[in-house]
Amino acid sequence: MDEPADVVVVGGGPAGSAAAALLARAGLRVILVEQKVFPRRKVCGEFVSSGARPVLDCLDVLEQFDALAGPPLQAVRASTADGRSVDVPFGGAAPRAMARDQFDQLLLECAHTWGAEILQPWRVQRIVGSSATGFSLFAAGGESIRGRCVVLAHGGSKAPRPGSRKFLCFQAHFTGVDLPDGVTAVAGAKDMYAGVLRTSAAPGPQAAAALPRYNVAFLARRRLLADYPSGDALLEYLFRSQSAWANMFRGAQRLDRWNACGPARPGRGVAYHEGAFRVGNAAGEVHPLIGEGVTLALRSAALVAELLPRGLAAGDSWAEIGRKYTVAWRREFRRRLYAANLFSSVLVRPTWGAFSGGLLRRFPRLLNAAVRYSGKDA
Repeated sequence: MDEPADVVVVGGGPAGSAAAALLARAGLRVILVEQKVFPRRKVCGEFVSSGARPVLDCLDVLEQFDALAGPPLQAVRASTADGRSVDVPFGGAAPRAMARDQFDQLLLECAHTWGAEILQPWRVQRIVGSSATGFSLFAAGGESIRGRCVVLAHGGSKAPRPGSRKFLCFQAHFTGVDLPDGVTAVAGAKDMYAGVLRTSAAPGPQAAAALPRYNVAFLARRRLLADYPSGDALLEYLFRSQSAWANMFRGAQRLDRWNACGPARPGRGVAYHEGAFRVGNAAGEVHPLIGEGVTLALRSAALVAELLPRGLAAGDSWAEIGRKYTVAWRREFRRRLYAANLFSSVLVRPTWGAFSGGLLRRFPRLLNAAVRYSGKDA
């Protein structure tokens, strides 16, 4: 490919596809490369908070999302080890959930519709260059492409953050969970925490699509795997600490195999460096507990798609565009990172969880304030 693209986006998940779509719509020549063939399953809580809706609307896919997604979620239910629960309503627009294979495919097709060139499967083996020289990206088969800058949307940073190797992520779909459609439930036990909610229906035969489908996702410390080596075993471990969850899953059946990944690397990364803009988990990863991962991905993509074309039109240097993006990223997401770290620390420590559970039962507005602080009303 002789002429370099304006932007090469690495990664076709929500952050990459949204960035590619918005940058292409702004008039830039965009190439998106993705190593996997879609649709594909991915470990994810599948929660899409109300903060994502303005970006989906801007992408012109909000109507499709609402048609496919699970029912609107009105409240979060926090369960404690004594078997009691507290329900706190969400404020603002109701969140929804959508299986990641369907959600990713929707956004990738959107990027293609807006004019981004899609290379898939195309696995990047090496990236060389800088903001001064431009970038060359090389694939395993010897192919190469060039771009003036790159947007990295390939998931979490490869560099471990302090304490980040402790947690592994697990996810599967169930049916028959005794949970109201408008509620997402969270709970914790020593060294793990979990969430469940009704998500989008399974594609395919009508009988499969008619089954209510629930996404179950949790994080567990590595050391638990010595005694509980599978997703089913870990879920049973949670049930022993959370009688409310044991009752909720009494008649449940798992619909697909457990997906696992890790280690989780929550924390803030580097939003920009030498012509490379990072979006989604590549810029910073939140604990899945508060369900802001997808929203972070979409809103960071919207930020870079707003600031990059504007900066190029104004003749700003790459360093200046990168500085503005970094400042905007921190302003937008810092509190989500802090809130997620705090909440996860409470749930995986039984003593803290019992203390906070007592407070929440007496003062339920505390959880409501915590929900607002985490960004769900944004």
